[in-house]
Amino acid sequence: MNNILTNLSKALKVAVEWKVIPSMPCWVRLLKAGKAVVEFYEPEEYRRLVEAAGRHDPRARIVVLLGGDAGLRLGEIEGLEWTDVDFGRALLKVQRAVYRSQVTLPKGGQAARGATDREASRRASGAPSPEGYARALRG
Repeated sequence: MNNILTNLSKALKVAVEWKVIPSMPCWVRLLKAGKAVVEFYEPEEYRRLVEAAGRHDPRARIVVLLGGDAGLRLGEIEGLEWTDVDFGRALLKVQRAVYRSQVTLPKGGQAARGATDREASRRASGAPSPEGYARALRG
């Protein structure tokens, strides 16, 4: 809902700037959102998910590893190209994302090189290193 309210506010401000309307007819106040509770797989559940995905299709295993180990979003995974993978330095460059069939910048508005903020925070909590998905990408 706040996305809609933000777009409405921006449209009204642009209408004033372009002199379509003389002034803001109202002020748009965003709704207070509760804190989302994020749930994670237990390590054993995650291991079983990776194994099941690998039995289904090796590409599915890579998607699960990139999401679970590297912390990439689905659109960021879809936006990956082979030139984004540096096996020698174990780096993965997240330079683009796919959203509604359009290639865009990743969420946050800028390309990330190496460990993303999400990955860095996962590593601090003992999450797997990039070697897992690097091995999977090598085949």
